[in-house]
Parts: sequence; structure tokens; C-alpha cells
Amino acid sequence: MASLKLFIPAKVSALGNLKVSRLIYVFFLKEFINTIKIGDTNTSDNIVNNNEILVIPSVNPHSMNIGKRFWSGDDTDINRMFPGYDLGETTQRIADGVFKEIKDYNIGVQFSSFYNPGEFMPHIRIMKEGYSDVELAKNFDLPYVILRKVRPYDTTTLNYNWQVWETMAYSFYTTSTTRIDRKSAGMAVLSVMKFLSSQGIVDYKGSLLHQSKIVEDVDMLSVQTELKTALVNLTSIA
Repeated sequence: MASLKLFIPAKVSALGNLKVSRLIYVFFLKEFINTIKIGDTNTSDNIVNNNEILVIPSVNPHSMNIGKRFWSGDDTDINRMFPGYDLGETTQRIADGVFKEIKDYNIGVQFSSFYNPGEFMPHIRIMKEGYSDVELAKNFDLPYVILRKVRPYDTTTLNYNWQVWETMAYSFYTTSTTRIDRKSAGMAVLSVMKFLSSQGIVDYKGSLLHQSKIVEDVDMLSVQTELKTALVNLTSIA
């Protein structure tokens, strides 16, 4: 085991899109369910040691069906409403209902996305000051694990509140989120299965994907260009 904080039997929660445009995660979680063989035949062949995995493909299916990014009524972001309030506005009550179901899980994996569109290097993000274990994050076998400094607005996000309740929370970023990319989804399935296998939660054997490198967000630099297309000339220097 990579962490002494993990309890067996463990309860793992996998949560898909809080922002509706992330259709790739609904597709990915379908593939993930097929891989661990739960939900369709009432069997759990790959889940071992009396562990439990909860999968929530989408928190906001209504807005997803009509193609809106946030809650369709008032454009509020559910991921800025945690831990929720059962007597509050609609998105506060949605966050409250979701959080009551998942707050006691040992491990939480949220499939996240950037506010900017684009294609990205697959990686895991965790909050530097949080409860999550950076060494445990390496077991996803993704190229990078990024340590992110906690900011004031993070206090209303799912990831932050999970950790307040002593859930090891990991944000998973794939290559593409706005379109269904089978290659990216397949990589995500392998990565999550490798992680769960390393913790004795599922019975799965696969080869090493990547040796994860730890990077802190304060060491990263945003580079912008006014050109619509950037051309890079690669030459070898004697």
C-alpha cells in the first residue's frame, strides 16, 4: 500500500461532469463500469476485499441534455456550492444531496476540466495543503501530478470539502473534455484501474503507463500568443 490512510474495505467515489460540457467523462465512466463489471449483471468480478465503488456519471443531466455548461435556471456553477445547503437555492440543494452521499468515502476521484478550452497533458491535481497523499497520486501512472496551492475560492469546491471530511481527493484531467475521444477515455480507464489495483480495491493487472513527475503550480508559467497558430522549428545543435 502506498498510504497508511487507506482503510480496507475501502469506499471509492468516482464523479463525472459537474460542468455539463464535459461529455467525455460520461462516456469514460460507462467504459469504466464495463471494465469493472458492475451495474449490468449485478456482479462485481473485479472488485475485491469487500470494497465499494460509487460511480456518478453526471450531477447535472438536465443541463447536459440541453447543451448548457452550468445550471440551466440561473447559470450557477454547482462546483461552487459545496458542501451545499438543503434549504438553499437549487444548485445548493443539489450539492448538498450529492455531498451527503459521498462525504464518507475514503477516496474521491473527480474528473475535472479547465475553464479554458484546449487539449491537455493528462495529469492528476491535488491541493498542496489538503488531506490527499501525493505519493498515492503517483499510482494513477499519469505523466504528471500537479500540486496546487489552495485559494480562497476553493473552499466551496467539491475537492476542498471532500478533504475537510478526510477523503483523499484527486482531480483527474484527460487530454480532451469537449468531445468524445476514445483514445483519451481508454487511457483514463487504464489509469484509474491501475490506481485502484495498487490499493487492493480491484483485481487488475496492467503494465506501467508513466513514471509520474511531481510539479507545483507555482513553478508553471502561462504562455500566450496573439497568433492563431504557433509554429515551432525544431533543429539539432551540434
